Amino acid sequence: MRNRLSFRRTFLAPVAVAMLVSAALAGCGGSGGSKAAAVATTTTSAAPTTTSAAATTSSAASSAPSKAPASTNPCSLLTDAEVAKLAPGAGHGKLDKVGGARICDWPDANGIPAVQLQVYPAPSSSLRAELKNTIGAYGGYTISDVAGLGDEAAAAFQKADASKGLTAGLAALAVRSGDRVLGLTTPRVQVQQGSQQFALVKQLAATALSRLKESG
Repeated sequence: MRNRLSFRRTFLAPVAVAMLVSAALAGCGGSGGSKAAAVATTTTSAAPTTTSAAATTSSAASSAPSKAPASTNPCSLLTDAEVAKLAPGAGHGKLDKVGGARICDWPDANGIPAVQLQVYPAPSSSLRAELKNTIGAYGGYTISDVAGLGDEAAAAFQKADASKGLTAGLAALAVRSGDRVLGLTTPRVQVQQGSQQFALVKQLAATALSRLKESG
């Protein structure tokens, strides 16, 4: 029997709030190729994986501040031990660059990012509106405000779709502080809205935000 794994990498890009999504559909058992999907979403699976990925990008025009937080290393905002509370077994945080964006990846045992953190200039519109126009534009997402974080916060949650092997879970959490935004995603951690896991995500975001403020 062939099992397929659908995997999402969602990034909130630091210029005009763009989204980069990579899809990997893997077959196990030695045969079976893979195909790129326009949008892939997080799913939790115990199936062995051999992945190949393709990426698509979508940008939304925005009058975000031109000053990019290029000097901010997102890996300095959370420790490996803190991330491990949400993603047990996650490896050391590694700085990655995608389309000019600086992203910290904490990989799982297969080397796939389990948790990701990014800092980018705040958009002119609300974070909820930006998530709706980027991630939400693909459909299959619930966008909601999140209270008690920064100056403003919003989250996008993937809706379950059994026909595609997708389970409900967090796609992205965005938290604004002044003219900067923290983008936190959990591609390999199942985080449902209102769950204890989501409470951990918010705790990580609050910790990262505190360190971002201290860094100036």
